Amino acid sequence: MSNLEVKFTKDGSDSPSILLKNTENNTERSIPLEFLVDNKHISNMPDGLEFRSENRELLRVRGRGRALLRMRFDNMQMFENACPREDGSIEVAYIKTGKLLIVPLKGALWHNAMWRPERAKTDDFIVDLMPSVETLEFEAAIHAYYSNGVRHGHYVSFDEF
Repeated sequence: MSNLEVKFTKDGSDSPSILLKNTENNTERSIPLEFLVDNKHISNMPDGLEFRSENRELLRVRGRGRALLRMRFDNMQMFENACPREDGSIEVAYIKTGKLLIVPLKGALWHNAMWRPERAKTDDFIVDLMPSVETLEFEAAIHAYYSNGVRHGHYVSFDEF
């Protein structure tokens, strides 16, 4: 959908984040990013971490080394949720803004999303992209869509776009 955009943002005052923006509904959600090396939080983006936009609705991220990328999903509202899929990806759904599909391509994806039926929403949660122990690399595709999104059948190499 042309009204959705996902991008990496970093300005001087705020920590880096992923921004999901819906121009049709004039809504946006900012997902703060944290960086960990050897389980210790660091304030600067570590060397070896890269973001690229394949198009407005697809953001790619790659990490090399011992760094872990953490996305923090805060202030979840009623009916907003996170749903793990059988293919290892996770879908995050916001009511008015849209959805994110986080697809691990290398390394591992971990999350602690928990649906609370009594509150009809997911608790605030984190998603970690972690490097493989063997290669010390991770890579992921982050899709933005409003409904019925699916992962691509094939992703071009990170260096090709």
